[in-house]
Amino acid sequence: SITSGQSFLVAWSAASGLVPGSTYEVETSANGFNPTIDATFRTTASSIIIPTTVSGSASRVSVRVRAVQTCGTPGPYSNLVDLSIAAAAANFSLTKGGPSWTVAKGEPSPVSTVTVRNVGGVAGRITFSNASAGFFSFSPSFLDVGPGAEGSVILTGPPGAQTSAGVFAGTLIGTYGNGQLSTPVTLTVTPSQVAPGSLAGTKTKSSNSLVVFSAPKGSNPAAQTITVTVSPIGATPVFLSPTIGPGGSWLTFFSVGLSNAVPANGQVTISLGIDRSRRTGRDGASPYRTLLQIGAIGSNPADSAVIEVVDVDTIPIAGGAGQRSAAPAGGTSFIIPTSVRASGLGGAFFASDGWLKNLGASTVAADLFYTPQGRDGNSDSSVQKCALTIPAGSTLRLSDLLSSYFSTSGTGQIELRSASTSALSLRTTVEAITGGDPTTKYGTEIPTVAYGTGVGVGSGILAVPGIDDDALRRANLILAETRGSGATALVTVYTSGGSVVGTKSYLLPAYGKIQIDRIVNDVSPGASLSGGWLSVSVTAGSGRVVPIATVIDNRSNSFSAVLGQGPKPSGGGPGGRRPQDGLPQKFIVPAAVRARGAFTQFVTDLKIANPTGTPASLTLTYNYIDLEDGNLVKSVQRPVTIPARGTLADALSNDVIVSLFGVTNQSKGSITFEGGVNQVAASAAISAQVDPADPSKGVKTAQINRAFLDSPDILAPGSPEHRFAGCEKSVQKRTSLILLEVDG
Repeated sequence: SITSGQSFLVAWSAASGLVPGSTYEVETSANGFNPTIDATFRTTASSIIIPTTVSGSASRVSVRVRAVQTCGTPGPYSNLVDLSIAAAAANFSLTKGGPSWTVAKGEPSPVSTVTVRNVGGVAGRITFSNASAGFFSFSPSFLDVGPGAEGSVILTGPPGAQTSAGVFAGTLIGTYGNGQLSTPVTLTVTPSQVAPGSLAGTKTKSSNSLVVFSAPKGSNPAAQTITVTVSPIGATPVFLSPTIGPGGSWLTFFSVGLSNAVPANGQVTISLGIDRSRRTGRDGASPYRTLLQIGAIGSNPADSAVIEVVDVDTIPIAGGAGQRSAAPAGGTSFIIPTSVRASGLGGAFFASDGWLKNLGASTVAADLFYTPQGRDGNSDSSVQKCALTIPAGSTLRLSDLLSSYFSTSGTGQIELRSASTSALSLRTTVEAITGGDPTTKYGTEIPTVAYGTGVGVGSGILAVPGIDDDALRRANLILAETRGSGATALVTVYTSGGSVVGTKSYLLPAYGKIQIDRIVNDVSPGASLSGGWLSVSVTAGSGRVVPIATVIDNRSNSFSAVLGQGPKPSGGGPGGRRPQDGLPQKFIVPAAVRARGAFTQFVTDLKIANPTGTPASLTLTYNYIDLEDGNLVKSVQRPVTIPARGTLADALSNDVIVSLFGVTNQSKGSITFEGGVNQVAASAAISAQVDPADPSKGVKTAQINRAFLDSPDILAPGSPEHRFAGCEKSVQKRTSLILLEVDG
């Protein structure tokens, strides 16, 4: 029995006599298949996750499975399994958190609202309480909210005029059924009024942009301090105001400096603490994460310091040498080719982040193995292991991954092993900030790969387009071994015209990772290159190698991560044969844009490499929305020929929407490839200027990967759901979603 809104895992014994490419059909019915089939799911695996919708009434679902040969012939149905689904109780989430008030001494009490939504299946009551020194009141004391509806409670600051300057912090708590949620409330009182915009240009930076607390479960970690620097400091007194969220009721802070004007040296020391008794189920699981924003009252909020605060319940770490079997249970595992916690050039600080989602209805156990750079993951004493438990339906945050889980710093490779990998989804990034300045923050998706993937001896090459080493960009290369056996990788760098720049071999230990800075210069000292590409093959050893190039902007030091690509895999994805099967091959770059955004200008570069020995003839189509012509849907097509072992020239690939397609109006859309698509590797890069008024500050870039139209990347009826862990709406980030129909 489960509760509606949860997912459940269906697993079965593999059928005998199936040929490669065969599938399983999993069917569900609310009436025991008498006579209705409600949904059909298809997969090549021997298990699948099936979601249910939130409902206010109890129900049941019947499940059965059968094998289907590649030719379409189905086998017999399995036995029938019935599952009871209980009604979803009232369950509340915050949709508008607690306020961060700023008032002057003598002003009337501030008033704000906190809004909650009942995401359960039946009506419910939530009762509020004030876990603070009583500096604010609220009304009403409870709300009765129907399923799917919202309700608000009104918060009011101290009664009457404010009598003393300072910073006050508290928590509003909402209790319902067996659940609880909380939200921080802060109040900053200044001696005199500060007009909005009166301190425009005043910036606040923090000595630490990421603060990690760590202690055994059940005890509070020791307090830590940060130093906040404000500049410039002029004749006008400067007062600081803090804001906490999302969540973070467990974060405490204290500073006499927050009660007074910032001193002439511009620095204020703030003590941060953790009160774990304030945690609620809505805070998720360890590590817990929130954001602390500290800014000068009267300045632009974008000029505030933003500090990511992470609280970790420490878990035991053991030596990982010799602890891995030859292959993971179930035949696969997740491998993060590179994870980092380190300082870089110019005061930049890099840290890995991630999200591990359990979509199953049962708790999943997993092991994390960390192999430092250049070490052997099977035998080296530096290899570490920790055990994870991911509750059913939950997301485990991997904030500051190396520090939170391994209490270490540096860089290396991580493997995640579990007997239930089909229930898990993993996504990771690397984020960086320079000098505590939030305007320098950027992040890059790090592709997660499976055990045993990559290139091996005799299996050809993997190509990486977009390799530069010139005035604007440089490229580093990460090589990761994924099979648990050593390998010798041969890297060859090519010019846009197909000439060899240089070749060099690199030895990779088992489950090891190496990074070659400025790969062009490493294979050919003193060389420069624009618009090139590289290939990676394995010449010795039984290991498998995955290459990832980090293409770095020399002005901003931000980078995108481009995964090596091989020939298009044969066969369609889970979900059966799609309408594209039997038609000419196509792939799509699903996002391209040349337009002004909320804060900057976006442009798209398109990098295409042809690693084969014959020219590749392609037809590229830009399907787009013209943002300056009433959002009309338009299309423009261009033929291109990529020379043998060459690339699409920079004159056409940089700012491709204008340079190749000739579209000068602001637009957004996608690019479809037809023709010799099996010959080429391609990746798009969408860049945003760091400062639209100053191009010398460079750009921040994110890679956009291609997808073949008959691959598992494309959702068709019956396909497994696609998952995007890491959605966020905060002072630091916001999330957009692009949905694209590809079959016409």
